Amino acid sequence: MPVQKYDIRVPLEPGGGYEVRYWSPTNLPILSDRGEVAYILHQVEDVTETVLLRQKGVEQDRIAEALRASKDWFSTTLNSIGDAVIATDVAGSILFMNPVAERTTNWDRTDAGGKSLREVLPLSRASTGEEVEIASRMVRSPSETISIPEDTMLRRKDGRVVPINDVAAPISDESGKVIGHVIVFRDDTKRQRSILEKAKTKSALNRSEERFRTMADAIPQLAWMALGDGSIFWYNKRWYDYTGTAFEEMQGWGWQSVHDPAELPRVPDNFRAAVAEGKPWEDTFPLPRHDGSMRPHLSRAIPRPKRSDDAPSRGDQARGRPVRVLIVDDNVDTARGLARLLKLMNHEIRTAHEGASAIAEARQFRPEFVLLDLGLPGMDGCQVARNLREEGLRDAVIIAISGYGQEEDRRRTKEVGVNHHLVKPVDYDALISFLEATS
Repeated sequence: MPVQKYDIRVPLEPGGGYEVRYWSPTNLPILSDRGEVAYILHQVEDVTETVLLRQKGVEQDRIAEALRASKDWFSTTLNSIGDAVIATDVAGSILFMNPVAERTTNWDRTDAGGKSLREVLPLSRASTGEEVEIASRMVRSPSETISIPEDTMLRRKDGRVVPINDVAAPISDESGKVIGHVIVFRDDTKRQRSILEKAKTKSALNRSEERFRTMADAIPQLAWMALGDGSIFWYNKRWYDYTGTAFEEMQGWGWQSVHDPAELPRVPDNFRAAVAEGKPWEDTFPLPRHDGSMRPHLSRAIPRPKRSDDAPSRGDQARGRPVRVLIVDDNVDTARGLARLLKLMNHEIRTAHEGASAIAEARQFRPEFVLLDLGLPGMDGCQVARNLREEGLRDAVIIAISGYGQEEDRRRTKEVGVNHHLVKPVDYDALISFLEATS
């Protein structure tokens, strides 16, 4: 017969009660001389301990199976993600590596198991060569989340050095006790190559601008560049030598001070009309030398065709109210020139030449506009834009200025909170249109 469960009264317990017991019954028939069943011998055996042990074993099997399933799911997840993952114990010894970590470090997980993180993941800074410590910091401050410098390099087992970025975070049990660490990292070669290429492009743009200025300053003619409304933001050296003026006097509408009053406002009116029609402009009028003598000059200008990403033309619309503008550019001359141009339009200007100082300046100045060069050293423009938004600068208009204008570049700047993306060389007419349209 099957095992039977019985609730046995326990009268000796205070207040009475019952105890669950399990019995294994056996029935043995006793036959008479005629072969008939005379009576049945019923015997029972208390098998409670055996049953409870069996039940405990089944429960343990279920728990073990659940743990195996959970471990398999966790392992499958870690083995499937695109980042490299290493798990260590509190002492920094490696317990787990996913396939991406194996490929990135060139270590097999079997060989790496039990070794120190410092041996399998030796890190150093490209700029100084000094070691980047992770394992020792994890031991000293086990609950700390650790990030590494941007120029961190990993020396693989095969000796090849690759750039990486990573973060180490503690693993805690249900009580909050740190029982290990997980390190998530990735080969950063593509991003670093992109940064290098952008730096080279920026350098090429700077060299190109320098060559242009050298050429423009060497020609015997007077040369200048203007916005669509006639305000001038750049002259060559020959202009200053001829007129005896300085940059501060001439920028914007300062050129009118060296024109024959009899020719004003005819000259700027004709210029604006030509720009509006998209036609080359040509005019003859006298200009005074630095010694006061007047000489006639033939002037020509060719309008640059509008690009699809240009802001709407300003036309003759009225200038907007003065606004607070933060200019962030590591090229001091570029920042200074742009600042002078905007100051002539009565805007309040501050400048910064790298990311940290830009963020500090923004906290105090609370700019309404940020003109942000993306190719900054150290913290790039995208990181600066993200930090500015996180600092609470949510209403400011951030205008990115970059040598790159592909769809991917624009998508990246949009993700970090940039409102507009202008491509170098900057169209100052478009830039001022953004300021005026918003202000």
